[in-house]
Amino acid sequence: MSRRWAVITGSLVVIVCVLGIAVATGAFAPRTPAITYLTATATKTDVRDSVAVSGSVRPIDDYALAFGSQPRRTAGTTSAASSIAGSSGSSSSSASSANTAAAGAQTWTVASVTAKEGQAVRKGDTLATADTADAQQTLDIAQATLTAAQARLTADQTPVTENAKARAKLAVTQAELALDQARTALTQTKAASSLSVAQASAALQDAKDALARDTLAGALPPILAADQAVITAATRALDTVKLQTQRANTGASNGVAAATLALTSANLAYAGTTGVDTTALVEADRANVVKAQAAVDDAQQTLGLAVIRAPIDGVVSKVSIRVGDLASGTVIRVRSAAVEITASVTETNLPRLALGQPADVTIASLDAKVTGSVSAIDLANPTKSASGIVSYDVVIGVAAPPAGIAPGMTANIDITTSLAQGVVAVPSAAIGGVPGAYTVQVLTAPAETRTVNVVVGLLTAEYAEITSGLDAGTVVVTGTVSAKDLVQTFPTGPGGGATAAPTAKP
Repeated sequence: MSRRWAVITGSLVVIVCVLGIAVATGAFAPRTPAITYLTATATKTDVRDSVAVSGSVRPIDDYALAFGSQPRRTAGTTSAASSIAGSSGSSSSSASSANTAAAGAQTWTVASVTAKEGQAVRKGDTLATADTADAQQTLDIAQATLTAAQARLTADQTPVTENAKARAKLAVTQAELALDQARTALTQTKAASSLSVAQASAALQDAKDALARDTLAGALPPILAADQAVITAATRALDTVKLQTQRANTGASNGVAAATLALTSANLAYAGTTGVDTTALVEADRANVVKAQAAVDDAQQTLGLAVIRAPIDGVVSKVSIRVGDLASGTVIRVRSAAVEITASVTETNLPRLALGQPADVTIASLDAKVTGSVSAIDLANPTKSASGIVSYDVVIGVAAPPAGIAPGMTANIDITTSLAQGVVAVPSAAIGGVPGAYTVQVLTAPAETRTVNVVVGLLTAEYAEITSGLDAGTVVVTGTVSAKDLVQTFPTGPGGGATAAPTAKP
């Protein structure tokens, strides 16, 4: 037993001695983890700030074309720019639109179509034509009305004789008879038209009934195909009859209108021979001549617009008519081959944008990058999202678009809003302090730094321009790394702030 206690006692003495030595040498004292500075060198470079947005490709010009109307521009930079500048359209353009609005709304029978979707065209190329019978008849009536108005003016300015009175009275009688005949012809034409349409409709229905019966009876495919061919022929026949009857009805109606005008003219001419004061009558005649001349001008313009021509060099993007169709409104669209990029920027980024700013454009689908510039900013038509964010449209002009580019393609745009070229710059993470009192930490030795006051110019998320207080080549601190926990910290300021993120030394 005494031997065992001796061993234990000796062991305790050894342990106490070891612990004493450890305490004496500071083995258990707290240790400050080693700090490593992350640094960067101030260099002369370009500091650039930008706004990144996503947009789409559209044609610079896009025209909607219709029979009887001038080409209507529906898209492009001009419309956006005018809304910014607040400029108004020309009065001549407005007058032209007003004069041709009714003509564009009327129905035209398509006579020929040469345009094909995707076809390249030159300005002035004929794309489609319409039947001009109705337009020509309208012009004939307008010219007849003008002739009558001019004759009335001449008659009212000429001294009246008894023979002239008699001739004028006879003209009234003849005009009344002609009007009665025109009305009778209109009634008969409408009745004949209704009968023709009813007969053609019945023929179509008979063909459909025959197909239904044969289908129900399980007829062979050749019989059913023959039945379907009869239906197709009957449908075309009905369309043709409708077109013919429409023309006939229109012609008869125009005949009544012309006869009515002739009677009015005859009555006015006769009134001018009855010895009344012709001063007011002559003034009215002059006004009628001016009005009739305007009607002739409009009718001539409408007749000329029975041919649709390409308004620009470009590409046919849409054709919605075939020969024989009854067309009204837009029937062909032509766009320019040249394109531009449209995008939307938020209200927070808008103050940073200006016309002419350069932009880098990436078309991902073509794996292509091109340069452009801001060509328009639409301030007149802001939009608001469901979350309340207000946005504005901008247009980026591209001088040399890549091959294969097409409207609708997605484009990623980086607009340069500020640029300082060839300046001393450091990473923004090195900037401390507050606006007007910025500082950087300069590394003076491997483990020593000093604070330097600097003047900052352009400050971006990546780099800061140093306008004074620091020379190129100076090593600045961008953060620190603790060897114990590999926690990186940065200077507190606009370019950085106390952060904690695992990182490695540069």
